[in-house]
Amino acid sequence: MNKRMNHKKWIALFCLCIFLGAGSPLLQAASEDPETTADAEKTSSSFFNRPAISTSRPFQVQVQLTGGGKYGRRSYNPGAALHLGYQFSELMYLGLTSQAFYNDDSAFDDDDDKQYDDERIYGQEGASKTTVRSDPRHLIEMRFFPWDFGLYFSAGVMHHGYEKTVTEFKSRPRIINENQYVTGLTTQLEYREWTGAATGIGFNYLFANGFSLASGINVGLAVLKPKVTITSDVAINATDLAEWKDQIEANEKKVPLMFHIGVGYAF
Repeated sequence: MNKRMNHKKWIALFCLCIFLGAGSPLLQAASEDPETTADAEKTSSSFFNRPAISTSRPFQVQVQLTGGGKYGRRSYNPGAALHLGYQFSELMYLGLTSQAFYNDDSAFDDDDDKQYDDERIYGQEGASKTTVRSDPRHLIEMRFFPWDFGLYFSAGVMHHGYEKTVTEFKSRPRIINENQYVTGLTTQLEYREWTGAATGIGFNYLFANGFSLASGINVGLAVLKPKVTITSDVAINATDLAEWKDQIEANEKKVPLMFHIGVGYAF
């Protein structure tokens, strides 16, 4: 419940920043002389004149919200990021993003969600607890803005930090590779850190007063395969265990990923 409340506070803060960014130009226009405002609108618009705004305010700082990924149809490891960038022409922008994640000692357990115990995770029911760890991710990218309204495409280099997910299963009758056992299980998935080329797409809109809104996703050009370790309460046939391990490795491959939504200021 506390985690859900924290997420609601983050969303409320983000909506407030949107309101401030969008509302400030309107309040400013309302306080100015109508004739002056009308003349200004003919030559400049906070929506359609992004190149003029971006070149006059080339430096950007943004605070962003992000997440560590997906697990069991839930998003986990909420995180925050800091983005610094410089618009050195109307079309090109250089940016650096660093993301850090909240690592919970007990990300999910059946006390939080009564349905968790019955979900099939790695093909097995009866999970009792999952702990996760996501190390920081970093990105340096070059963005290309082909249009004025803020849509961009990017290419750069991503560092995807080490990840580990440990899931504990309750002792109960279960089928492993078509053979029946009565056992508890513990699975550990580890993704080694990775650095390589990445590409992305996003939206970075600048208001005339300097506020900025951003959202985007960057994808690393690689496939990460987990190292899987399995322990059990009773002895399991080596062939059965190897078959299940191979299934997990094949199903849990992932592409390095960074995504964000954020607010900031340009100066």
